Amino acid sequence: MPYISEGDLMMVIQAVDDQIHTLKTKLDDPASDADADDEEMLLVWTQTAAGLERAYRQALSEIANLPEYERLVRQ
Repeated sequence: MPYISEGDLMMVIQAVDDQIHTLKTKLDDPASDADADDEEMLLVWTQTAAGLERAYRQALSEIANLPEYERLVRQ
């Protein structure tokens, strides 16, 4: 697996979380123009977030000074 710095990993996690939040907001708004493509993209972003969480938790087990994963994402 290619190396990615812990800082870059944290930024990517937050960017993906932002995309998920944006899509959920759009899909929850009855006045929006959300469609099936938005639902599919939400699934893709959510799956990506799960993979990033696994990678981050692995890094967290090896590096003591990282913030908890839950501090990087919205609850």
